[in-house]
Amino acid sequence: RGRQSIASRGVMAVQSFFNGAAGGGDADSNKLHSFRAGRLKATEVDGGPKLRLVADERKGAIVLQKEDGMLYVRWMDRKTKVVATDCNVLILPGAATFKKMDTGREADRCYVLQLTGSTRRFFFWMQEPRPEVDEANVKRVNDLIANVNAAAPGGGGAGAQNELMRMLAMQGGGRGRGGGGGQQAQAADLMRLMGQLEGGGGGGGGG
Repeated sequence: RGRQSIASRGVMAVQSFFNGAAGGGDADSNKLHSFRAGRLKATEVDGGPKLRLVADERKGAIVLQKEDGMLYVRWMDRKTKVVATDCNVLILPGAATFKKMDTGREADRCYVLQLTGSTRRFFFWMQEPRPEVDEANVKRVNDLIANVNAAAPGGGGAGAQNELMRMLAMQGGGRGRGGGGGQQAQAADLMRLMGQLEGGGGGGGGG
């Protein structure tokens, strides 16, 4: 019955998208994942492979967003809420890796986003208070790089339901962004998620 109710709300949301009532213009409307991290400035040492890393002390966040079916990785200043223009990267499926750097010190929490087949790299240092969450954040980033539609942790059915509820909440905000293409893409996502829920993907649980 719960799934049926969610699916019904999904149908209403899809209808409202095509009726021009859909919303989601705020910065978080298409956010897939985010966590606190600062930037690192890296310079080569004597022109060799070794790098000198200097921390940017600003409080920031790595934000992963989906726009028109594509993944963007962005760094945002948490104080100003401004996204850095030099760290606003479109990532094609499987075309990057996010991994911990070997600095020679186990306690260092330095990471690099490396674009495949390119010299472009983006360096970060984790600002989450608990280091034990780093591994989960790295896995989530790499999962989304591999597949921007990757289900959130917690199982297929739960992931689909959580994403659908997030999208319904966006729609309920009623803040129009305009642009039919974006609305159709979001409506298609809603229909996909509803299909997962109706198919009972991964969730179990009797009536």
